[in-house]
Amino acid sequence: MKRRLLIVDDDREATRLLANQLAGSQLIEICGEAASVDEAWAKLQQSRPDLVLLGGVKETERGVLCQQFRLAFPHLSFIAACSANELVWEPFFRNLGIWVIAKPVQSGQVEALAMMAQSPGLDARIPAQPPQHFPKEQQGGMIDPQDQFAEPSPAFNGQTKAGIKHLITVYGPKGGVGKTFISRELAIFFSTQKKEGRPLKVLAVDFNLDLGTFATTLNLPRTPNLFTWVQDLDSQLHAFAQKRGLDPYAVRQKEWQELASVLPLSPQQIEKYVVEHTESGLGVLTVAAQNFWQKFSRFLAKISLVRRLEIGEGDRVDHPLF
Repeated sequence: MKRRLLIVDDDREATRLLANQLAGSQLIEICGEAASVDEAWAKLQQSRPDLVLLGGVKETERGVLCQQFRLAFPHLSFIAACSANELVWEPFFRNLGIWVIAKPVQSGQVEALAMMAQSPGLDARIPAQPPQHFPKEQQGGMIDPQDQFAEPSPAFNGQTKAGIKHLITVYGPKGGVGKTFISRELAIFFSTQKKEGRPLKVLAVDFNLDLGTFATTLNLPRTPNLFTWVQDLDSQLHAFAQKRGLDPYAVRQKEWQELASVLPLSPQQIEKYVVEHTESGLGVLTVAAQNFWQKFSRFLAKISLVRRLEIGEGDRVDHPLF
């Protein structure tokens, strides 16, 4: 089901450009445009959107406007589109529960946020999927279409080897409160601990896709990274589509989902994208230095699918995510 978007921005040219980008979207339906506060209230009453993109309206403070809208329409999710000068307000907006993106707005950013803003009742309408059997990996990471119904490998047969896995999430909507510092200290601490004489296996994943600095605080390189992984997955999907006689540039979203459901994912494959902190043995999966969010959101919009990975081979694994 498409998410209904109301654009509130007195920059009509920016609104027009974004509307053109989203015209063929499978995830977003623009249900209204407003260039003033009065127009916005009228559109909210008439069109009943799910998302509101707050560009800029003269003599109006977006944080206050968001709270006023939210009081009248509690179900709404908000996105603030900020210019370079306005990004100083990002911590304030995030503290109010408003997503922040930089101008010029890319359609993929809005689509990715729309996917994250699914209402709780929506999941109930999605039929449960049977467990997937993962195909054997071919040379170069390619997938043999004839092998997609092969027996699952022992690592993915629903059983995990002995050992407890732990997930630690460090999260907060406000910037500058110490999420990176806490995550780094937790990760380093656990990576120096031992269990039965063996060091714990710890992976820190930087999910601050636009401003992640976890690797930088440890003087680690920012490549390889999450985007490198996404690029490889995208290349595998394109190659898989071609092997099945499909044109990758004409594949529909539902077909991408089917192709993505048989991609082999394993901890061993992810290890080549992990940077190691040699002093502690900590593994870090970091983000690209720039433009990662736009590129990652386009990939997410293509497959509209989140896959869960079983991490580790018997060791305790802690993931500070932030």
